[in-house]
Amino acid sequence: MSHHKKPPTPSPRPALRRLGALAGVGALVLSALATSPATAATTELLSNGTFEGGIAGWSAPFGGTLAASSDARTGTGAIQISGRTGFQSGPAATVTGQLKTDRSYDLSLSIKYTGTPATHNVNVTLCTASRSACAPVVGGTATSGEWLTLTKTFTPAVDTYDYLFVETPWDTTVASFVVDDASLTVQSTTPTTPTVPEVPVVPGNLLPDGRFVDGFTGWQAPRGGTLALTTDAASGLNALKVTGRTNTQSGPFASVTGKLEAGAGYRLSAKLKYTEGPDTQQFNFTFCPANFNGCDDRGQSFTKGEWGSFSKDFVADQRHPGMDWLFVETPWNSNALQDFQVDEISLVKISDAPAGPGFTSLEKVQTKPIGDHNPLVGHKFGADPHHLIYNGRLYIYSTNDTQQYEANSKDANGLPTASNGYGAITTLNVMSTTDMVNWVDHGSVPIAREGGAAPWARNSWAPAAIEKDGKVYLYFCDSGTGTAVVVGGSPLGPWTDPLGKKIIPDTVSRDYVNNGGFPAGMWLFDPEVFIDDDGQAYLYFGGNSQIGSGANVQGPQNPKSTRVVKLKDDMVTLDGDPVEIDGPGMFEASSIFKRDGKYYYSYSSNF
Repeated sequence: MSHHKKPPTPSPRPALRRLGALAGVGALVLSALATSPATAATTELLSNGTFEGGIAGWSAPFGGTLAASSDARTGTGAIQISGRTGFQSGPAATVTGQLKTDRSYDLSLSIKYTGTPATHNVNVTLCTASRSACAPVVGGTATSGEWLTLTKTFTPAVDTYDYLFVETPWDTTVASFVVDDASLTVQSTTPTTPTVPEVPVVPGNLLPDGRFVDGFTGWQAPRGGTLALTTDAASGLNALKVTGRTNTQSGPFASVTGKLEAGAGYRLSAKLKYTEGPDTQQFNFTFCPANFNGCDDRGQSFTKGEWGSFSKDFVADQRHPGMDWLFVETPWNSNALQDFQVDEISLVKISDAPAGPGFTSLEKVQTKPIGDHNPLVGHKFGADPHHLIYNGRLYIYSTNDTQQYEANSKDANGLPTASNGYGAITTLNVMSTTDMVNWVDHGSVPIAREGGAAPWARNSWAPAAIEKDGKVYLYFCDSGTGTAVVVGGSPLGPWTDPLGKKIIPDTVSRDYVNNGGFPAGMWLFDPEVFIDDDGQAYLYFGGNSQIGSGANVQGPQNPKSTRVVKLKDDMVTLDGDPVEIDGPGMFEASSIFKRDGKYYYSYSSNF
């Protein structure tokens, strides 16, 4: 692939992202009334967690067979899973619509297995039905023949989970196991007489309500930690507290996608308090895009045990329209993981962006003169081209970099004002010709995310297409994390997803993965597909100029970062484990063809 493959590394973030912050003023001091402490009661969300009357209400949506079992931890009934087909095969309870991101939940569940190995890790996990979003809630190590009880108080990152289920870690399997005494409860509150003064709503606040009067809807902790209300507030009844932080980015997050305008002025205000650690500590209020590259933080030192005020005025630069998160954190290299709480947090627009010349589309930036046949296309960006000849017509597929261009900041002439990322690309281009002069643009193929042929994927880069038995197999990479395929009845589709997951690494044997088949740093992307004269198909993939860790680092001269694996006749099933390719100076973009009995393997070398 030509230029955009390093998978984003969320943390730590490079120091180059930092901007100076302009100091400002402005904290609202008007008061209103809020509710007093509420009474609490627990509500059980699992209808049949003791299995005393059978296994009704439980299913195995990710494979395996369920049955009632008398091998119970308490009582006489439990549930057993057997015939497991993958690490996620396990008993599942439906939780669609029951979980909210502004509530905390108590989970308890017991599990037991017999046989080998002597010990085994297990997880209780939340997933959407499509498995596009999954999050382990709690894990532990079970001992063969003994019951393990797992408990956890947690706040869900999203409210779209469909299943709560038991699994084994992704690179291992356990033949069968039993589950008993499953419980998932939520605390419901009943407000009483209003007695506590609360600041009023901030007019024009672009964030979810930061007063936390009766909850924290819209606030999440996607980078770790647990959010919950606390009555130790700067004003009013509640503040929002984060505990159990696992890294410096663990803190309260709110979405700002599409809310910031380049050139406009904004005021960011908050109250913050912490009670452990050094006498003073810097906390940052940070804007980041979804891939956490090119963030903007605005920090201030706070005093332990005291509520401190934060207020900064700033003018949004060209990066801010692409920001997806505003969150509170400690500096990334500080190793400061103490609990803290925030209150009265708001983001308001205080001035409009100055008027400037308008810009409408890419066509005004680059156009192709009549009679000029190179480049092939001048009205859009298309990286990583790959060709297919089908019924005498040439089709070219490419990564739709125009999506990223449209998402990035531009000047009045439509020229980019900052280095581009690649996280916005979810479609692939396709165009065709019969004479190499006149081209038809067939538009884009929706691949990743909602509405795409493979909605569980986050991105679609570097296509590779091939035809077999009248079907077209279109391979692509989901950022740097793996390679997948969709299948069409023609070069233009319609496209279907034959697996519901990646070919690489999700269908590679666990033994191969466990034995270091994919070393640290290896990019599992940039597919190339090839069918030899004998009908045997091969899939090539991989990249990076330096992989491995510690004493096993392989450098840029011979990184050994690409692989080839046989495909079975269905073109979507691996026939054995991948084989290492030792390409000198290998970086990315595998390509292969055969001429006069010789095979030619080419690729992009490192910079």
